[in-house]
Amino acid sequence: MSAMMTCPQCGTSHPTATPACGCGHVFPTSILDAAVPRPPAVERPFDIGKPLGTPYAVSTVCPQCGSGEYKSVQPASMVAFTWDRVCKDCSTRYTPPTPVWGRAVFGVVGVAAVTLGGVMLYGLFGPGAWKPTFGLITPVVVTVVGLGCLYKAATK
Repeated sequence: MSAMMTCPQCGTSHPTATPACGCGHVFPTSILDAAVPRPPAVERPFDIGKPLGTPYAVSTVCPQCGSGEYKSVQPASMVAFTWDRVCKDCSTRYTPPTPVWGRAVFGVVGVAAVTLGGVMLYGLFGPGAWKPTFGLITPVVVTVVGLGCLYKAATK
């Protein structure tokens, strides 16, 4: 006696070798084709892998039709002060510009970090260099973070 399998769409029973159900569902032909439950997709922490800048137009209103009506959607960039917007009239996706206070914060932090990294590098390699307890990686990381902040402050 052949084992029976049940159609997941209509619930009817069929012999194991049945290729398809009358409702249109196609049964897997091997164990590899069977529906294996997939683990749920987990978003990467801290937006790792997202671009630093937005791939969409930057505007306060819809760049396509000029409408101010929008629906908020999750931003596509790594650093964002507000959610991206999708126009309710023409479905164009766009990003609101970075607020002035956000640019000022990134600018101040960037200048401070680049200055600190420069002072640390000067302390390592300059004339009469002092013997700091940190290595070379610390001033390089501080400088790179500062340059990233200045980039975000200068771009929209």
